[in-house]
Amino acid sequence: MKQKRGLITVIIILLALLTAYNIFRYPAMFRRLPDRSLGEAETEQLKDEIAAKEGKRVLAAYFSYSGTTRRAAEALSSQTGAALYEIAPKEAYSNVYMQSNMEIRRNSRPELAGTVENMEDYDIVFVGYPKLEQGFTRVYSV
Repeated sequence: MKQKRGLITVIIILLALLTAYNIFRYPAMFRRLPDRSLGEAETEQLKDEIAAKEGKRVLAAYFSYSGTTRRAAEALSSQTGAALYEIAPKEAYSNVYMQSNMEIRRNSRPELAGTVENMEDYDIVFVGYPKLEQGFTRVYSV
């Protein structure tokens, strides 16, 4: 009976340690962040609006560390004629995965390398960045 209790205690401790490790390693998965990405109907409406209005200035700003978001921003740019702007930290990450997770845990943001010139001239701005839980990109319109 004592062996059974000891084994159950060890299993519970191991599960608790595994859970704590996952919360530390993947903090974004355990945060409830609002998803304000555009739905299909909104995306189609925005596409029509961009296509219908001549002279509309569009910007596709993106942050990408693996290239996936950059390729999505480039595709968006080629379809809409949007200007591209890469959002980059002032000091490059030596280990992007660990540093970005630390920023999430601390709720901090790095200083950026630069800003968009004449931001007020753009009518539509798309912002793309990696979705930490699954590696997909969210694109927004403001």
